[in-house]
Parts: sequence; structure tokens; C-alpha cells
Amino acid sequence: MKRFAYLAVLPVLLLVFGCGGDDGDENGNGPAELPKVVAFTASAAPSATDLGDEVWDSASGTIIDVPAMAFSPPIETRSERSTAVAVSDQIVFKAIVFSDTLYVRATWDDASHDVWPDNYEVVATEPSVLFSVNPSASVEDQFLLLFEGQVGEASDVMDAWHWRALRTASKKLAGDTLTGFAEGKTFDGSSLTTDEGDKESGIVNPPRGAGLSEPKYWHEDVAEFTDYFFYVGDDSLNVGGTTGWTVGQRVPGWMVDSSLAASASAPYRLSRWDVWALSAWDDGTKEYTVVLRCPLNTGYSGTDDINLAVLDSVKVKAAITDNRDFVFNQGSTSQGITGFFWIVLN
Repeated sequence: MKRFAYLAVLPVLLLVFGCGGDDGDENGNGPAELPKVVAFTASAAPSATDLGDEVWDSASGTIIDVPAMAFSPPIETRSERSTAVAVSDQIVFKAIVFSDTLYVRATWDDASHDVWPDNYEVVATEPSVLFSVNPSASVEDQFLLLFEGQVGEASDVMDAWHWRALRTASKKLAGDTLTGFAEGKTFDGSSLTTDEGDKESGIVNPPRGAGLSEPKYWHEDVAEFTDYFFYVGDDSLNVGGTTGWTVGQRVPGWMVDSSLAASASAPYRLSRWDVWALSAWDDGTKEYTVVLRCPLNTGYSGTDDINLAVLDSVKVKAAITDNRDFVFNQGSTSQGITGFFWIVLN
């Protein structure tokens, strides 16, 4: 699997996000058999904080191709794709069922850890400090898992688990160095709608004032602070400041609310935050590993979520982006979606 430089968006109708049937094989012999990710039934839960937990060695990995989508002209071969497409062409999936919970592990290549939406960048220090708001149009890397099947009383929407490399997966979002969430949503074939739940995972670091491009908050360590997010209510944040900056330094545009995972927040998380995540980007291998876990029956199957507890298997699709939000009516070199495949639960 390889990743390459970003190219401009190629606007075309994106049909592969539809919820319709499967294509036949290339010889016209009817529907091809879908790939299967067979869940391992574990006797103990995978670690909630350690991606290297040995229990994952017992689960079989399945490589799922990420098609080149609907480019014009079409990209016919993998060698052609390798010079044109930013997102990985494969995702490796594993799954585990323990007790009443499903764990899904996804690993894919990504050459960069894109986690700087809404950032502020220092573009000059003389005669005064000058900031630019998100000059490189940074967003963040994202992963989406879509479940086919009835959600509540609607049969034409898909349950969605939406993981984002900053806004739902920041360090210490759930109280330790790796854990976070995937946001529960539904997908109607053209857009994502957030599930019920008022609690937010954070807030934007606002401009200092109307018409100004400098941030309201930055860290008291100024140039020595190198992390990509702040915490809401952090006592180490300053309001204003003019010294110690270097050109090119970025100030986070996102402030994480670490109380989202607190037990006191449970009544407000509801179905929006019932999928927990463990994730990391490896600078050596240049790949993401994301583990999502969710009860088979969340208690919201009458409204927002699919009830996996009554199924032997479920048909799913997955999607990834490279430093962008999902756009469902366009083809793009920086987003891709798989065909349908099965997760076999038992």
C-alpha cells in the first residue's frame, strides 16, 4: 500500500456511496461473493488503552480494497492509481466479539498525520506578530464505517461510525493517551446526520476579536508548545501575547473537552457518543490503526442505531479521507470508499 501527494478534487457524481445492490464480477457471471471479516470470539476484552494487545493476534485480518472511485478519465490500473490518488488503496480489518460488544480494528496507510483544522499560523514577527487563519486549508484525516440495515423505523438509511483524527480522537479525550470516540451518525445516501446527544467533543479556538486573524488562546509556553490541540478550561492557556513566536509556528484551532468521557457526561452522550475509539498514527510505518468498540445493542436501535445483537452478520462499507471532510457528491483523490463486505459476528 502506498500513499502519494494530494492532487486537486475531481468533481464527478459519486455513485459508490449509494445503498444499492452489489455489482457482478468482471465476466458478467452475476454478483461476486463479498469479502468477509470474521469476528473472533474472545474470552477477554481487548485492552481499552493498548493497540498492541495480543488478543488481536487471534483475529484474522482481511484486506479490503479501497477503489479509485469515479475518476475521469478512469484509473484502470494500480500503477496509474499510485501516481494519482492520495488515500490508501487498502484497509486491513479485524473484528472481535466479546460478551455483548463488537470491536472493529482498521489499519491503513497515510503518509501524514493531519490534525490541524482551523489552525493559526505565524506568517511574520516583524515589525509585529502577524497570523494567518488556516493558510494551508488543513482539515483532518477521517474514517467512516457504514452499516446496512434498518435504523429505527427507517430502512433507507445506514448507521454510521465517524472517526476523526482530531475532533473525536485527540489524546486524553477519554482520560488517557490514546482513547477517544467515533461519532454516531446516520447516512441517507448523500449526507451524515448526527445522532441524538447534546455534548460536544470540543470547541473552536476563536479569533481574538472581530476582523482579527490572531487566536484568542495560546499556550503560556508559546513557541515551546508543539501539540496540535488545547484543552477547554486549561489554566496554562493565555489570552493574548506578543513575544516568543517564530514564523511557521502553528497555534491549535481546536480545544478538546476532556469531560466528554467523564461519567457525569453519560446522560448527555446518548447515541451520539456510544462508540468508543482507540487510535494512533505511527510515524515510522506511516499508518493509522483505529479500534472502534460498541455494544451490539446500544439501547438506541429504535431510533438511531442498528441492533447488531439480533444478527449473525452485517453488511458494511468503509471510507477514508486524507485531510478533508467527506463530500458525497464528488469523486476525489483524497477520499475513497470500499464496496460492501461482511462482518461475520458469530
